[in-house]
Amino acid sequence: MGFFRRNEQSHQTPENQEETADTKMQEAERSHVEGLKAAFQESWEKNHREDDPDVLLEMLLSPHVDEKDVPSNLRSKLEGADIYMLEASGWTRSDMRKWNSDSKGKMKSRGFSGYATALQEAVQETGVLVMSPDIRRRHPSVEEGRRLRAEYDDIVSLPFHEAAQKYDEHLRARAARTQKREMEVMNNIPVLIRKALNKNKALRKKKSLSVIMTYGSMHTALYHALSATEISATREMGETLYPRSAELMRRYIFGVGGTERDLELSARALIEDVFFGASNLWLKAVGANTAERTVLSRLVVDRLSAEDLSEIWDVQLDASQGNVSITPQWTAAVLAAFEKTGFTMPKTREELDELLQSERK
Repeated sequence: MGFFRRNEQSHQTPENQEETADTKMQEAERSHVEGLKAAFQESWEKNHREDDPDVLLEMLLSPHVDEKDVPSNLRSKLEGADIYMLEASGWTRSDMRKWNSDSKGKMKSRGFSGYATALQEAVQETGVLVMSPDIRRRHPSVEEGRRLRAEYDDIVSLPFHEAAQKYDEHLRARAARTQKREMEVMNNIPVLIRKALNKNKALRKKKSLSVIMTYGSMHTALYHALSATEISATREMGETLYPRSAELMRRYIFGVGGTERDLELSARALIEDVFFGASNLWLKAVGANTAERTVLSRLVVDRLSAEDLSEIWDVQLDASQGNVSITPQWTAAVLAAFEKTGFTMPKTREELDELLQSERK
């Protein structure tokens, strides 16, 4: 696997390489943030009026995999807020009617599970106006998202070396989509505030509007852009250790990457996906949250050799037989492959804590 070899012609020390990469990342992030800020400013000028209330916006950034990822203080914040803006890529008017029905205390089961159910319960009977600045169902980016999900299903059936290269390309495409989506979000926030003020006379009489916004923890650029605008923006951060796939996407969102090192990270990100999927129910059963499962996935994969990664991939290929769904047989085969490398799945919360501590050392 050629992309695991270091570039022998480099004259930079690892410390200098890391410093250079960090500098490039910071510069690129500033560039993206400036673009988001400009999108907001243009929309704000079209939609804001001199006598409008001030806007106090608080972003809660966290993972959104399962019910434990919903911020514990979200409900109390919503009870005191005027507007709640949630992440909802591909939303419809019907979706927003249902969310606002929940807010009025008329919650009905909608077949949600995990994170979405916990979010629905947090909204219940708060009386907050629920809106989403995200892309709507008919936006071209929604169809692009479906295409990318189907593309991933094809990638996981390829030989490892080819899959890693395709996965790197896949992450670049997802990053480009995220860039466009974040631009839409920033454009839509002033539009929604205007819409809320036009529909609600009581809101127009207030000195300030309290807006709560929840988004995935990788969307930090949204906050940085908002904090540089006319509105008052604050944030609370949940887990900031990203899965390696999200880490790579953030690099590509900000226009940084394209090295052999990125291909190696993509290869490891694929095996992280495998471990996360295979260990999910097991680790949840011992009380692990998304952040802990992410930490463990990264730590376990970090200590594997290139040969280990390839062998584990081959095991999952044989076990899946072209079926991308997670079956008990696939899970058992994959976890057995990880255990061959010396890793043992924790059976209790105490064993999990001990394992996380020992792996960190």
